[in-house]
Amino acid sequence: MERRVAIHIPFHRWEVTRGGTWAGLMQDRAWWEARAPIFLDYTLKSLRAQTREDFDVVCTFRVCDVATWANPCVRVARDWGCKLLVKEYMDWKYPVAPNHHDFFCKEYRDYDWLVLAQLESDDCYASDVVEMLYEMPLSDGLVFHFDEGYAYDPGDGRLCEYGIADWPEAFFGYCYSRDARRGPRIMGEYRQQWGHDFYHYAAPKAPNSVEMPKGRFMQLMHTHNASSGWNCKHTTKRIQRWIEDDTERAKIMARFGIG
Repeated sequence: MERRVAIHIPFHRWEVTRGGTWAGLMQDRAWWEARAPIFLDYTLKSLRAQTREDFDVVCTFRVCDVATWANPCVRVARDWGCKLLVKEYMDWKYPVAPNHHDFFCKEYRDYDWLVLAQLESDDCYASDVVEMLYEMPLSDGLVFHFDEGYAYDPGDGRLCEYGIADWPEAFFGYCYSRDARRGPRIMGEYRQQWGHDFYHYAAPKAPNSVEMPKGRFMQLMHTHNASSGWNCKHTTKRIQRWIEDDTERAKIMARFGIG
């Protein structure tokens, strides 16, 4: 049965209020100027380093961002052959992924299976992730998640083994069969049951869930990301081991296409 692997990269920033509630999508020129080089130097390089080339990268942008300051990301993504979805985001109260179900179901209607992985615009997947997604057993409504990987700071060079089982964040995805297309409905059922917690906690709790092999993601720590960084309260407990050996560091970085 024919499957297609796609990686969805949403270009957005969710603003958190002091009270801990989601305030909605917030972007400005400073955000884009900080995000663009990270996406181009790390995220996109990790995707270009994949051992298989038969996959899609779907980048979603807001119309107003593309019309103003997102052009470098859009241009490079288009030149590389990424699928681009440019539209106004809905005013969701909570960040729910994957977004734009109708688009994905229509775009991939000729495939028996769509394997849709999520990736933030400032993070990386190891070079064998796409190959892994092509080889893994499929079942309708399957939720897969990566719980153990790495965290890296491009600014000061710190690198560590990093576990996010308590907070799956962006490293997960879904399998959609052509016959059932159950993904969006299952998402709706889970969201009704757990609400906002689905995005951050429910992937491992899903009845049809599988944890992927360790060492396949790299979360980038940088000063422009308010939700993750060395100073965030949840970061310390996720650090499993600092990696200081130069040979080991070089091998890890090479697996993510980062020289």
